[in-house]
Amino acid sequence: MAITSATLFGGDSEADATASATTVSTAPDPATTSDTPSTPPPTRTAPRSTPSHKSSPSPSRTPKASTSPSRRPATPTPTPSQVIGTVDTTTAPVAPPATAPVLRRGDDGPEVAELQDRLAQLTIYNGKADGHFGSKTENAVRTYQSYMGLESDPPGVYGPETRSALEAQTS
Repeated sequence: MAITSATLFGGDSEADATASATTVSTAPDPATTSDTPSTPPPTRTAPRSTPSHKSSPSPSRTPKASTSPSRRPATPTPTPSQVIGTVDTTTAPVAPPATAPVLRRGDDGPEVAELQDRLAQLTIYNGKADGHFGSKTENAVRTYQSYMGLESDPPGVYGPETRSALEAQTS
């Protein structure tokens, strides 16, 4: 039997009815392939001059579009409650108050008047609460430190340890 172009490209012979169409697929290039789904690669099928009415179409080897959900990233995106390093301003602690000043001889102001009032409550200071840290106030602070056994602040200086102890005992 002689092979003619009609036989090769869809002639009416019985061999055509049982032969399947030639399909050529292009493989994806790994260098340009990504993890995200994309459209399937183009498929080339040999053209037929006359469709065959006796044969059914051959199954295609072209991949079909997936109906499954797309891939998730390898690392999930954190939700706001999982993010590290943020501060929720509605529950953030209030900033600690500024450090109270250390008072000593020569200082003046309302803080000194408050110190004098506190020492007067314990009957250690018997002068007027005038807001001036003079020798009377210094001696009263020194006496209080001695009674309480406070040694971390210098004698006669109203420092953090002396302040803490005096404020705990007075109002």
